[in-house]
Amino acid sequence: MERTNYVPFELFKNNFTEQFCYNPLQIAKKQCPILNNYEDKFKVTQLTYYTKKGKLGWHRDRIQGLTDEEQLLITSPVVSVSLGNECVFSYKPNGWKDKEISVHLKSGDIVVFSGPQRMMWHAVKKIYGDETKPNGLNMRGLDGRINITFREGTYYPENSSPSSSINNNSNTQ
Repeated sequence: MERTNYVPFELFKNNFTEQFCYNPLQIAKKQCPILNNYEDKFKVTQLTYYTKKGKLGWHRDRIQGLTDEEQLLITSPVVSVSLGNECVFSYKPNGWKDKEISVHLKSGDIVVFSGPQRMMWHAVKKIYGDETKPNGLNMRGLDGRINITFREGTYYPENSSPSSSINNNSNTQ
């Protein structure tokens, strides 16, 4: 079988990790000095591209295999850097049943969740149009938003919102 949509890893430069992981984190630390107070235990860098119609449902950034109590002992924060179009970011700081709070994130905004709020439920509700993208930001033809997230762990299916888990289970009867 011949691969037609394949990019050989060898085409990436040797400094791939620096360009996509280390450098954005150092920029975030320079712009948000509170990050220098945290121990770097980041094992995951996630780059997410949202189209203008994109959204991300309610979720928590958990590490697989740890209990809720163990999750609270994690000292490294979740760091989220927004680039491109503005968006509505919603969160529930004290648990799933807590009141939803929404903020308007602009390109260059950094969101840091740490301590008990590291486990907060959060979602991206809306991506605004290209008129919100800052002048001079070259996204090489991409319309929408790019988010770079640094965390000690990553998403797993058991981290989906309680309501989506209930809905999924009811469809399997």
